[in-house]
Amino acid sequence: MSEYLFIRPNLSMPRDYCWFAYDDVSKNIISSGHSDTVEGLAQTNTGSPERSVVLLYPASACIYRNISFPGKLKKSAYNSLLYVIEDDLAEDVESFSVRVLEKQGNDYSVLIYRHSQLRSLEKALELLGLSVDIIVPDVLTLPLPDKNQTEFTGYVMKFNDVWLGRNGKNS
Repeated sequence: MSEYLFIRPNLSMPRDYCWFAYDDVSKNIISSGHSDTVEGLAQTNTGSPERSVVLLYPASACIYRNISFPGKLKKSAYNSLLYVIEDDLAEDVESFSVRVLEKQGNDYSVLIYRHSQLRSLEKALELLGLSVDIIVPDVLTLPLPDKNQTEFTGYVMKFNDVWLGRNGKNS
């Protein structure tokens, strides 16, 4: 598959969905645009329904943390890391899910997100015929520093009226 449809939703009001179609072979953006509704996105993929769909989930809807947890955790028990930072969350722990980005010893670099929010967006796209193949936080698409960059402080990019920033491998 050489073509991808990237979709980045604005999860706050007013809702807005930015999208662009990218050809990996020619390394060009084929088309791009905005839609005020999720239904409007269905028309973006009519010419190439075989495109892989990539959802660029807004970093503003994610929490990045480093959590120390004594003992060993199986992958199926990663959500138990939420109980370590339960007091920091403004909502019930059951509303969130965890993805471990990196593990070193007892230290976990994690991404925390509201699973119902992400799943409802994914389900809405699927109902329109847009099957989501990849979900990645938008800021993690910014480049990583080169190993030779000793004075790296981060990368920032303005996307519409939002500044995206990346200051490390998992943050």
